[in-house]
Amino acid sequence: MIIIILPIILLLLLLTFFLCIQKKKVMSLQQQIGDLQNKISILEKQYLAAEQYKDSLRQEAYTVHLYASLSLEEAKKHP
Repeated sequence: MIIIILPIILLLLLLTFFLCIQKKKVMSLQQQIGDLQNKISILEKQYLAAEQYKDSLRQEAYTVHLYASLSLEEAKKHP
């Protein structure tokens, strides 16, 4: 009877140990996922800010181009 129970107990202990290791790995991976999601969020905000800045620069460039074009037209009219 003891010969049968002892291996079962050892097997259960081994499985418990294995499950604890796996649980720690899962928790570590979940932490890494959370960290990566935070980094993605920060990068998305930085990308949005960069896009808004690019649009602002583009608008300023269009304005400068418009004034330069108008100035050239005026210069052609009054030589």
